[in-house]
Amino acid sequence: MAISACAGCYGGRRQVERYLKRLDDDLARYETTLQTKLDVDAMKASRRRRRAEDQELRRARKAKVEEEPARTLGQSMFASVAGEETYCICKRVSFGQMIACDDPHCKIEWYHIGCVGLKTIPSGKWYCPQCLTRRKR
Repeated sequence: MAISACAGCYGGRRQVERYLKRLDDDLARYETTLQTKLDVDAMKASRRRRRAEDQELRRARKAKVEEEPARTLGQSMFASVAGEETYCICKRVSFGQMIACDDPHCKIEWYHIGCVGLKTIPSGKWYCPQCLTRRKR
Protein backbone atom coordinates (compact mmCIF):
# COMPACT_ATOMS: atom_id res chain seq x y z
CA MET A 1 0.00 0.00 0.00
CA ALA A 2 1.45 3.29 -1.09
CA ILE A 3 1.37 6.41 1.04
CA SER A 4 -0.48 9.17 -0.71
CA ALA A 5 0.46 12.79 -0.30
CA CYS A 6 -2.67 14.25 1.08
CA ALA A 7 -3.28 17.37 3.10
CA GLY A 8 -3.98 15.37 6.26
CA CYS A 9 -0.78 13.42 5.90
CA TYR A 10 1.27 16.58 5.50
CA GLY A 11 0.04 17.92 8.85
CA GLY A 12 0.79 14.62 10.52
CA ARG A 13 4.26 14.63 9.07
CA ARG A 14 4.99 18.10 10.43
CA GLN A 15 3.77 16.97 13.80
CA VAL A 16 6.10 13.95 13.73
CA GLU A 17 9.04 16.16 12.70
CA ARG A 18 8.31 18.58 15.58
CA TYR A 19 8.08 15.62 17.94
CA LEU A 20 11.40 14.22 16.68
CA LYS A 21 13.04 17.65 16.98
CA ARG A 22 11.79 17.95 20.57
CA LEU A 23 13.17 14.44 21.28
CA ASP A 24 16.55 15.45 19.80
CA ASP A 25 16.60 18.60 21.96
CA ASP A 26 15.66 16.60 25.06
CA LEU A 27 18.36 14.04 24.25
CA ALA A 28 20.99 16.79 23.84
CA ARG A 29 19.99 18.33 27.20
CA TYR A 30 20.11 14.89 28.83
CA GLU A 31 23.57 14.21 27.38
CA THR A 32 24.81 17.59 28.66
CA THR A 33 23.34 16.91 32.11
CA LEU A 34 24.81 13.42 32.14
CA GLN A 35 28.24 14.69 31.07
CA THR A 36 28.11 17.38 33.77
CA LYS A 37 27.17 14.77 36.36
CA LEU A 38 30.01 12.51 35.19
CA ASP A 39 32.43 15.46 35.37
CA VAL A 40 31.22 16.29 38.89
CA ASP A 41 31.50 12.65 39.94
CA ALA A 42 35.00 12.43 38.49
CA MET A 43 35.95 15.64 40.28
CA LYS A 44 34.57 14.30 43.58
CA ALA A 45 36.45 11.03 43.11
CA SER A 46 39.64 12.96 42.37
CA ARG A 47 39.14 15.02 45.53
CA ARG A 48 38.56 11.87 47.57
CA ARG A 49 41.76 10.34 46.18
CA ARG A 50 43.74 13.51 46.92
CA ARG A 51 42.29 13.70 50.43
CA ALA A 52 43.21 10.05 51.06
CA GLU A 53 46.75 10.64 49.75
CA ASP A 54 47.10 13.73 51.97
CA GLN A 55 45.90 11.79 55.01
CA GLU A 56 48.36 9.00 54.26
CA LEU A 57 51.17 11.54 53.90
CA ARG A 58 50.21 13.14 57.24
CA ARG A 59 50.16 9.72 58.92
CA ALA A 60 53.60 8.91 57.50
CA ARG A 61 55.01 12.24 58.69
CA LYS A 62 53.49 11.77 62.13
CA ALA A 63 54.92 8.26 62.39
CA LYS A 64 58.35 9.57 61.35
CA VAL A 65 58.21 12.31 63.98
CA GLU A 66 57.17 9.81 66.65
CA GLU A 67 60.06 7.50 65.71
CA GLU A 68 62.67 10.27 66.04
CA PRO A 69 64.15 10.67 69.50
CA ALA A 70 62.88 13.68 71.37
CA ARG A 71 65.20 16.65 70.99
CA THR A 72 65.72 19.35 73.54
CA LEU A 73 65.45 22.96 72.55
CA GLY A 74 69.24 23.30 72.65
CA GLN A 75 69.74 20.34 70.36
CA SER A 76 67.33 21.62 67.76
CA MET A 77 68.73 25.17 67.94
CA PHE A 78 72.32 24.04 67.51
CA ALA A 79 71.88 21.03 65.27
CA SER A 80 74.61 20.47 62.74
CA VAL A 81 74.31 22.43 59.53
CA ALA A 82 75.51 20.70 56.38
CA GLY A 83 79.18 21.42 55.82
CA GLU A 84 79.72 22.89 59.29
CA GLU A 85 82.23 21.18 61.57
CA THR A 86 80.81 19.31 64.56
CA TYR A 87 82.35 18.75 67.98
CA CYS A 88 81.74 16.97 71.25
CA ILE A 89 80.05 13.64 71.98
CA CYS A 90 76.74 15.20 70.92
CA LYS A 91 78.11 15.82 67.41
CA ARG A 92 76.76 19.37 67.24
CA VAL A 93 78.29 22.63 66.11
CA SER A 94 80.30 24.89 68.39
CA PHE A 95 78.20 27.00 70.78
CA GLY A 96 78.46 28.25 74.33
CA GLN A 97 81.49 27.45 76.48
CA MET A 98 83.67 24.65 75.21
CA ILE A 99 86.68 22.87 76.66
CA ALA A 100 89.54 21.15 74.86
CA CYS A 101 90.82 17.72 75.86
CA ASP A 102 94.54 17.90 76.70
CA ASP A 103 95.28 14.45 75.28
CA PRO A 104 97.07 14.97 71.91
CA HIS A 105 95.48 11.76 70.55
CA CYS A 106 91.88 12.73 71.38
CA LYS A 107 89.60 11.99 68.43
CA ILE A 108 87.06 14.69 69.26
CA GLU A 109 89.22 17.32 71.03
CA TRP A 110 86.53 19.97 71.76
CA TYR A 111 83.53 19.46 74.08
CA HIS A 112 80.59 21.53 75.28
CA ILE A 113 81.02 21.88 79.04
CA GLY A 114 77.41 20.83 79.69
CA CYS A 115 77.79 17.64 77.65
CA VAL A 116 80.69 16.42 79.80
CA GLY A 117 79.01 17.32 83.09
CA LEU A 118 80.96 20.49 83.89
CA LYS A 119 79.49 23.80 85.04
CA THR A 120 82.72 25.80 84.70
CA ILE A 121 86.04 25.26 82.96
CA PRO A 122 88.51 23.70 85.43
CA SER A 123 92.03 25.06 85.83
CA GLY A 124 94.91 22.84 84.77
CA LYS A 125 94.80 19.88 82.41
CA TRP A 126 91.48 18.28 81.55
CA TYR A 127 90.87 14.98 79.78
CA CYS A 128 87.59 13.88 78.20
CA PRO A 129 85.88 10.74 79.54
CA GLN A 130 87.11 8.58 76.60
CA CYS A 131 90.75 9.68 76.93
CA LEU A 132 90.62 9.38 80.71
CA THR A 133 89.48 5.75 80.40
CA ARG A 134 92.15 5.04 77.79
CA ARG A 135 94.91 6.66 79.91
CA LYS A 136 93.97 4.57 82.97
CA ARG A 137 94.64 1.29 81.11
